[in-house]
Amino acid sequence: MRIGQSLLILATVIRGKKGMSQTRSSVSGFILLSFTLYLVLSLTAFAADSSNLNTFVGNVTIGGSYAANGVVVDAFIGSASSPATGGSYIVGSKNIFPVNFTMDFACTAGSTVFLKVWGINASTQTCINGQLQNFTNLSVSLTANDGACSYANACSGGSCCSGGITAVNSSTSSGVCQAVACGTGITIPAFSLGASSITTSQTVNFTINITSQVRHNITAANFSLVTPSGNITRNFTIPSNGRNFNLSYKIFNSAETAAAGTYNVTAVMVTDNGSVTNLTVITNMNFTVTAAATTTTDTGGGGSSSSGGGGSSGGGTPATTPAQAPSKETVDAVKEALPDTFKVAAESGNVEYKTVAAPESKDVPAGGEKAASTIDYAVDYLAKTEPAQKELNSIQEAVSSGGATTVQAAGGSVTKTIEVVKATNKVTKEEAVVSVVKLSVVAPADKPLKNVEVVEVIPKLAASNVNQVSFKGEQPIVLEADPVVKWFFSEVGKGQKKDLSYAINKDIRNVGTSTVAVQGRAEATPPQTPPPAPAVPEKKEEGGGIPTEVKKPRPFDAIILVVVVAVAVVGGWFFIRSRKKAMK
Repeated sequence: MRIGQSLLILATVIRGKKGMSQTRSSVSGFILLSFTLYLVLSLTAFAADSSNLNTFVGNVTIGGSYAANGVVVDAFIGSASSPATGGSYIVGSKNIFPVNFTMDFACTAGSTVFLKVWGINASTQTCINGQLQNFTNLSVSLTANDGACSYANACSGGSCCSGGITAVNSSTSSGVCQAVACGTGITIPAFSLGASSITTSQTVNFTINITSQVRHNITAANFSLVTPSGNITRNFTIPSNGRNFNLSYKIFNSAETAAAGTYNVTAVMVTDNGSVTNLTVITNMNFTVTAAATTTTDTGGGGSSSSGGGGSSGGGTPATTPAQAPSKETVDAVKEALPDTFKVAAESGNVEYKTVAAPESKDVPAGGEKAASTIDYAVDYLAKTEPAQKELNSIQEAVSSGGATTVQAAGGSVTKTIEVVKATNKVTKEEAVVSVVKLSVVAPADKPLKNVEVVEVIPKLAASNVNQVSFKGEQPIVLEADPVVKWFFSEVGKGQKKDLSYAINKDIRNVGTSTVAVQGRAEATPPQTPPPAPAVPEKKEEGGGIPTEVKKPRPFDAIILVVVVAVAVVGGWFFIRSRKKAMK
């Protein structure tokens, strides 16, 4: 505004001094001079603004692979939550191969720039005025479940949700990665009974897996049980705040009376602290109870033949049957799992072994749907590494699509029992309780099984790490140290049996483990070490490579150009004016 006023005053002075005869030429000169000054000021301002313009270029890799078209790269200035104006680029939107992204935006010298791929921090840079190009490669890995996210594509599980309910998919929003669609509530991916038939002196475990997908803590869980005398409801014990549990209730342990007959579990209800409820109706979940064998009594009198009479006083006292001693096979498995403080005593025969709980048969899914559900649970809540998730997903997809079947569906058999043994060190009197899981796979007598895969999911409540598990027979491949393991056999011959037993230094009857045995998956192989990420192309100075510099006009080059143009225009104006004076 002040420049315009000054020019107007200057024009008035010129008109006053030159008179009316020179008005037209003076005004023309004034207009030309004004235009020249305006041009100089505009170009100078442009040059000043362009000095803040920074260009970032490079290639993008996700999980070691080059990014596909559609991947979003965002820039933030000053903090990781302040998006830069114009600082967003979609890979593939411009033909700039082999450079995967390029973006231009203004930023003040010294400002910190955060470059993100799908909202995942990939690089931190600093703006430098005058240095109008910055080459940097961006490399990220997908975020695991429960990690922070801004885009669903950033999550290995495929969903980015706020509060577990609302989908998030923008650079300025935040959520948490999860493996299921947002807002699906509570799921019960698996449930099982520990036995299909018991006696009135035994107990049976009913086990469920429950998960709140909306990030609320589970607060209550119960199930309905139909007994020969009526319907009852029983509550599971929730051990602590959490969204994911493997719960077990021991029926006939103390609260119920074991009457002979058939029992049915008909429904499970779970509630979380967000008032979300899941009522799942169950069919064909039943077991039978038969009367226990009659206890024999000692009739007394007479004594033994060697004593010649007298003997015991008799009186009809029930004879006590000693606890069943574990088999040598079981003892061998127990020894492998005993603490180090038992090793010397065990080798010298100074450890006593007693069966605490007779072997209980455990259910192994024979149907494809239940097998897929068990694997799905392991993928979502136990497998955290990409190789483990990839391997389990491949098995699940094959079972769901019919590309593989359970071993039982192919005519084979899978048996699983849990036996609990107490070991006592006779020297130190120290005691230890060990659970022996006897797991075996047997091929049918008339045909072999091909590409057999047996996946065992061991909850953290049973063992927090695979190094707490002692494998007795065939050694498995560790998919996840939490642990999830897999046995693989390219072929199990006709009628052949594979021993997959293991032991854990803990009573796991109320926790349980989950087993899936499948065969026939064409692409099944032992998991391999993942290939290294592709090498990032080196910067090249000459043709064919990725450019190391983006040529742009520098600010001082623009200023020089403006000055040259201004001098030429002003010089031309004075030349024309002098010619007019000469003609006069």
